Amino acid sequence: MRGNKSDCNQDMRGNKSDCNQDRRGNKSDCNQDMRCNKSDCNQDRRGNKSDCNQDRRGNKRGSNQDMRGNKSGCNQDMRGNKSGCNQDRRGNKSDCNQDRRGNKSDCNQDRRGNKSDCNQDMRGNKSDCK
Repeated sequence: MRGNKSDCNQDMRGNKSDCNQDRRGNKSDCNQDMRCNKSDCNQDRRGNKSDCNQDRRGNKRGSNQDMRGNKSGCNQDMRGNKSGCNQDRRGNKSDCNQDRRGNKSDCNQDRRGNKSDCNQDMRGNKSDCK
């Protein structure tokens, strides 16, 4: 009644307030929160990127990483130590030719590392068929 323009895009004080602006004039569309920070599907409310490969702190967390960012794939345990088929949980190599302490123990050696083939007894003395 005072002659101020007040259509659908203006409030009673003349400020523009359409569907993409809040009552203070800040733009607040579907990709922005009320503080004008972008908050789409790849960002949290503080603007940090948080997609499927990142946790809430921004650390990358894919299929080979735990929530702290440490790599923990099929060849690594949860502490980052390699533990594949040839290594034990402490990282020591333990394949078919080594015992759990890393000593070689194949078919020609006893558990103490002494050679004990078909021509030697368990004490190392030679005792073949002749």
